[in-house]
Amino acid sequence: MEKGVCNVKSRWLKAASVAMVGSISTFGLVACGNGGGGNNTGNSGGTVEITFWHPWTAADQGPINAVVDEFNKTHKDVHVTAIGNQNNQKQTIALAGGSPPDIILTASTNIIPWAGQGAIEPLDSDIKQSNFSTAQFIPGLMTDLEYNGHTYALPYSVGIESALLYNKKDFQAAGIKSPPKTLNELYADAQKLTKRDSAGNITQIGFMPDFPWFDPVFWPLVFGGKFYDPAAKQVTPTDPANIQALEYERKFYQLYGANQMNKFKSGFGKLGTPNDPLVTGQLAMEMGWDYTDAQYRGDNGPIGVAPFPYPDGHPELAGAGLMGSDAVFIPAKSKHKQAAWEFLQWMVGEKPQILFSKEGNSIPSVTAALTDPSLVDDPKMKVMDPFFKMASSHNLGAFPASTYAAKYAQALIDEGQKVLLGQESAAAAMAQVKQQIQPLVGQGN
Repeated sequence: MEKGVCNVKSRWLKAASVAMVGSISTFGLVACGNGGGGNNTGNSGGTVEITFWHPWTAADQGPINAVVDEFNKTHKDVHVTAIGNQNNQKQTIALAGGSPPDIILTASTNIIPWAGQGAIEPLDSDIKQSNFSTAQFIPGLMTDLEYNGHTYALPYSVGIESALLYNKKDFQAAGIKSPPKTLNELYADAQKLTKRDSAGNITQIGFMPDFPWFDPVFWPLVFGGKFYDPAAKQVTPTDPANIQALEYERKFYQLYGANQMNKFKSGFGKLGTPNDPLVTGQLAMEMGWDYTDAQYRGDNGPIGVAPFPYPDGHPELAGAGLMGSDAVFIPAKSKHKQAAWEFLQWMVGEKPQILFSKEGNSIPSVTAALTDPSLVDDPKMKVMDPFFKMASSHNLGAFPASTYAAKYAQALIDEGQKVLLGQESAAAAMAQVKQQIQPLVGQGN
């Protein structure tokens, strides 16, 4: 997408997450980065103390603390103090002020909006001087982290939505021996896995295309769709594959009926608990992320994992899905940029990435780590093994980052939901999105 010059005007920014619209962020006048990170400052004598912010709370920060502890044990010139529970709002306020932390971990979708405000230090000079290669990362992860020809952050922990999760007992009861490989098979199996009582009410449903939420990005990617044409500088919601994706999702609403689906869904238990509908078998199949119901997967768990089906006749689209990452960056007003870079380039290395993955059951951003025996042969990581394999797919994609991504994503959600409910055709809905969003291209919104 088109990337404008560094903008010093105060404005509201929104960032679209990998699957949903993100939170609003705002900050005032900030200085543009110098384009190279060459003005790093540090302490030439003794240990440099730097502060690292991340969003994880006390209950979830064990894995990142293990990484920080390992760095501090093995580095004498830099000492890192990690501070958790620093969400988007706190990060935004810090970036707007004069004393942000030295290094921050955030959602990758924040990077381009914040870089456009000049709040992030470019890493180009550091990367060049350190002979650091971004080619080590899973292909596609750097897309959200580069702006106006500069690199502003590096990817950390990765999330992917590319799996079909299924209830094993439901499959066995329906006589289905293996998960579907194509979308036509998925639709046929969904019918076999649906049960109704004598009054016609759904008591078990095979598949819901918008559960646990309506995803405007995942489905088009499954069909090979695109959201932007950089050569033409045009948003492309009307891509034929995007329209096909909505029409496929609509089939399930036609099959079950919107009222029946919503009525049945209202009785679902809390996700990630023993009452989760996929765990109980109320829902037989679900599109899933690497973190979805992880505690219920595995050989002895009730939930199985398979690659998400591809469109019939298009095996070249196998392995498609949505990918996103956390990202680590150095604020433009960081007081210890050189020390922050030392920590940053270390923490995205293969061994620290494996350490974090093993501690947190997550996917590393470094391609080589996906097949490292110390990770994939660890019995404790078996539940993640299918996702390590999926993460190497060249068909994984992301919603294209831009300063207007949130508005684009919201338009896709608003119009897409109308299609599922039969209120608008897929072609008309996507034409409406095009009409809304194309004027924003090039405006820096």
